[in-house]
Amino acid sequence: MKRLLPLLALLLIAASGLVAAAVVLRLDQSNKRLAFEAVAEQGLNRLREQTSRHMLLLAATAAHFESAHGWITAREFRTYVDRLVLPERAPGSVGLGYLVFADRSQLPELSTAYAANNGAKLDLWPDTNAPRMAVAVLFEAVDGQDARASGFDSYSEPDRREAIDRAIARGEPSATGPLEPVRGPGKGPLTIVVYLPVHAALFGIDATPGTNGSATGRPAGFVSAVFRAGAFIDAAFERAAPRAHIVVADAARPNLPLGEVGAPADPRFSEAFVVRDELEFGGRTWIVTARPSIDFRAPSAAPFALALGVLSVLLACAVAATLREQARAHAATEALATTSQRNLEEKDLMLQEMKHRIKNAIGRILAMARQTASNSADMDAFLQSFTQRLQAMSNAQDVLTRSRYLRADLGELLRQELAQVFGHGFDDGRLSGPPIELDERSAQALGLTIHELATNTLKYSGGAPDIDVSWHAAPSPAGAEELVLHWQERAVAPVAQPERTGFGTRLIDMNIRHELGGEIERNYAETGLRVTLTIPLRDGVIGGRPGGTIGGKAR
Repeated sequence: MKRLLPLLALLLIAASGLVAAAVVLRLDQSNKRLAFEAVAEQGLNRLREQTSRHMLLLAATAAHFESAHGWITAREFRTYVDRLVLPERAPGSVGLGYLVFADRSQLPELSTAYAANNGAKLDLWPDTNAPRMAVAVLFEAVDGQDARASGFDSYSEPDRREAIDRAIARGEPSATGPLEPVRGPGKGPLTIVVYLPVHAALFGIDATPGTNGSATGRPAGFVSAVFRAGAFIDAAFERAAPRAHIVVADAARPNLPLGEVGAPADPRFSEAFVVRDELEFGGRTWIVTARPSIDFRAPSAAPFALALGVLSVLLACAVAATLREQARAHAATEALATTSQRNLEEKDLMLQEMKHRIKNAIGRILAMARQTASNSADMDAFLQSFTQRLQAMSNAQDVLTRSRYLRADLGELLRQELAQVFGHGFDDGRLSGPPIELDERSAQALGLTIHELATNTLKYSGGAPDIDVSWHAAPSPAGAEELVLHWQERAVAPVAQPERTGFGTRLIDMNIRHELGGEIERNYAETGLRVTLTIPLRDGVIGGRPGGTIGGKAR
């Protein structure tokens, strides 16, 4: 069973980390979907605003006809439409018109009035001999072709007739489905017509009381607004292109798009990101389908999930290797137990020391990884900062391993860390102080502290660091000895205390105050930053004393 323990630990820790990474990725997908739903809702709101503008324009035109008396000439109507400035107030509009709603028996009267007021003969088309007609007597188009729909009987065409009957029954604006132009079917873009009843007596035709369940009665005519479906939808996004590919279709004909806007859909997003909604327009239902386009961008946690997965696997390997080594050492200790109890105790002490150091190293690495990740803008910044801090720990370990007693010299540690950050051309004559020894934990803590100070100096010196470092031993207020280290930077311009405390500053404070039990003082002077470190000394050593203690606490 003991032989399988490293493998079980490897599988358990790696699986836990990978599951956590999968959960992060799943949450990342959910967050992206929520972000896109907000984009889709914004697009739907723009379409709602566009339809509202057209309905208000149609209602204003109907009010204009309701307030008129007798006959409105083509010139008067043209003047009214010109003042509306349709391209600006109703983008996508083809034009406005008026339809007389009359029985066939009233056609002679209507033709006479039309000829008297317009100076032209009313050309009814198509003439179906139907008992009821909705004849276009006025039409003003945005492009100025005002006569292209004159005389057209909208009631002769089934789709238009259905919309007219719905407008009569509801007394509200009613839209058709997608239609081909009345002139040259199949030769132009799809259009949509909206009808609004008018009850004022115009063009010699009076309204009649309500019949067949209609509360408003049969109107005298209709104001009609015609617009190109695609241009109407494009106009809703004129000011800002959507970050989605939006397709709008009539619910009765879902396979015939009224219009499409936005960049092409991004195939990397699944159907789970598709947002479908409904928009009511003139008594009809439009289906609005939004998909993420190639312009859609959302914050991604994928790099963090990848780092989490990799670190969990590395941690699992380290723990498994530690357990395996521990098992081997334990087996070797048991084999030597018959030889000498003293050797057994020494082996056990060695194993405990190894376990303690590995645990401390892993804990420190994990803490640095978490803090560096939370303060990094992207994966590249995380790898650069994390690698440099690991190198600082490695430098301290190199200095320690050169001594058979695992003691490091402060001056040597300073020269090695500063050479790594500033380059090997750095003048180590700027360093002065007596020999001071560091134990293992103190070397790691001071190594990271020096690295963070040097990195900060390089960052704000414009690539030309100018520093002096000196240290000495002095009596403390309590009567013991303490190390006093001065770090003096020479700045080109005055320095100011930063408004926000970064991770590097917090790491320095944690190492000096908590790891070494010392104090740190920062002075932001005009000549440059001056940092003073005060750390307790025990028998001339930072962090240790005879008897095997570290930082004043028993191992």
